[in-house]
Amino acid sequence: MKPDLVSYAFTEADFTALKQQISEIQAKIDVFAIELHLDHKRELKTLGDRSLPFTDQAFLYATQQPKLVPEYINMAEFSKDINLFKQSKELIKMLSVILERLNDTSIAAGSDAFSTARKFYDSVKTAVKASIPGSAVAFDEMKKRYVKIKSKPEEQANANSHPPEEKK
Repeated sequence: MKPDLVSYAFTEADFTALKQQISEIQAKIDVFAIELHLDHKRELKTLGDRSLPFTDQAFLYATQQPKLVPEYINMAEFSKDINLFKQSKELIKMLSVILERLNDTSIAAGSDAFSTARKFYDSVKTAVKASIPGSAVAFDEMKKRYVKIKSKPEEQANANSHPPEEKK
């Protein structure tokens, strides 16, 4: 029998405080962050690891040699865009680590809970076979979760005997 992958319980105060802090972060990000439609995202030229050195170099030359900068280029906006890009990427990296760990924790906690539920279901099936009072009601309710709609009678019998494994 494998041990639980994760074991933790938030206090209500800690969970509420964490949600409040996340809301505060979201409010600070909402001041500048925008939302793009997928079609619009596809149309945009994007700045990435390969094009960042070119962009940095262009900004450096434009800053050092202002006579080469055409009037239609707003250097203040160019500077703000580069800085916001770099700062956003740094925040994204930080948040990505947090999101990945939270997702892994959620998966582990869900796996632990589902594994325990299956063990309990097996125990209830054994209790039904032993005619333990109240077990039939629990079994009948729990087995409903695993009956496939429009399935063949033999598939229903198999589904009722053991719940299916969740797909990964």
